[in-house]
Amino acid sequence: MSIIQIIICIILFTMITMELERALKNNRIFRAITWVTPEEFTRLLPIFTQILIETAMSKKGRQRAYGWWRKWNIKEESKKLFFILVYLKIYPTYDLLAYMFNSSRTRVFNRIHDFLPILEKTLWRTLSLPARQISTPEEFFKLFPWVKEIMLDWVERPMIRKKKPKNQTKNYSWKKKWPRRKNTVIANKSKKILYLSPTKNWKLHDKKQVDKTVILPAIPKEIEIFADSWYQWIQHIHNNTYIPKKNSKKKPLTDEDKQNNRLISSIRIVVENAICWMKRFKASSDIFRWKKWQDDLLNLLSAWLWNFHLQG
Repeated sequence: MSIIQIIICIILFTMITMELERALKNNRIFRAITWVTPEEFTRLLPIFTQILIETAMSKKGRQRAYGWWRKWNIKEESKKLFFILVYLKIYPTYDLLAYMFNSSRTRVFNRIHDFLPILEKTLWRTLSLPARQISTPEEFFKLFPWVKEIMLDWVERPMIRKKKPKNQTKNYSWKKKWPRRKNTVIANKSKKILYLSPTKNWKLHDKKQVDKTVILPAIPKEIEIFADSWYQWIQHIHNNTYIPKKNSKKKPLTDEDKQNNRLISSIRIVVENAICWMKRFKASSDIFRWKKWQDDLLNLLSAWLWNFHLQG
């Protein structure tokens, strides 16, 4: 199938199943549209509704009661949560999303920027959030007392090309031939994302990114770290680190080295799986279309929703 045919199929599929009541009856269709299950949607809805009311009532100069909306056809809280989950999963353009929900492009734009922070607070109350900053080993043990080994990797996403040459060089990847942004990800053996670094420019080296977040000194020495060969320099900072050996002409790998590499790869594959499930949300994997640096929030929400799914 061509790209145009795939887009048309997605549009038709989403237009047919935009009715919330109809989608909730089919687990597979609901997951295809929102990625979450109907049971998870039911668990998120009361918290989302409570925060939505608190946010509306806390606005300064409010004169009308909660429930009055200016020309917005989606008035039920369940449909508002459904609306923002559809946006994160499919990541359509504002025009397409407005057409699917029978609204205007401007109102859809405003509602997205209103509901994303509310969804962030909702997931924060479910305690499914990955850490953004860990300063000391004591703080690490307080957050994750059950963790004995962690898996380290990085995740990237493409973005639109900037017009200024200075901004182009900050994010341009010569390997992928496209501007990109990246995060550092730490997961445990249960595929839960424990840590997600702030989103940085592609030009920033992984070592500098890790050094700026001060995450490695905060990892206790008894915690085992499994990473790929890209992170060779970690062994000089954290002794309890396992990284596959690189093959070279002067020092070819022995059979024992190959076996150890396969063992390390089989252990650290869980962080790749966590990143894969996080990228099921198109808002964290497709080309970032916003002008301002707000892709960090989309990546964070995708990681939170994956952790929330693991909680059962």
